[in-house]
Amino acid sequence: MGRPKCYDTPAARQAAYRQRLAQEMMPVNRASFTQWDDRLTALLTAIRAAARVHDPLAGTMDHPSAARTVENLTAWFQQRAKEVPTPGKID
Repeated sequence: MGRPKCYDTPAARQAAYRQRLAQEMMPVNRASFTQWDDRLTALLTAIRAAARVHDPLAGTMDHPSAARTVENLTAWFQQRAKEVPTPGKID
């Protein structure tokens, strides 16, 4: 004996699938995504080139994973924001 059907028709099953998919994913503008990808590639290339000539910051930021390199940059800037006094702020 097979398992009971959840949907009466293939069309109902497909509609439910598309509804679940729409909840999980969002539409992306392909041209905009490509531009961001190109910018990220240019940034990573520049960081790696600077690391090769022994730039101290680039050496600590560079990682084989692009996501990890971005995380390193984010953490560095967040730390710098905590360290650098705000202009015009009186202690």
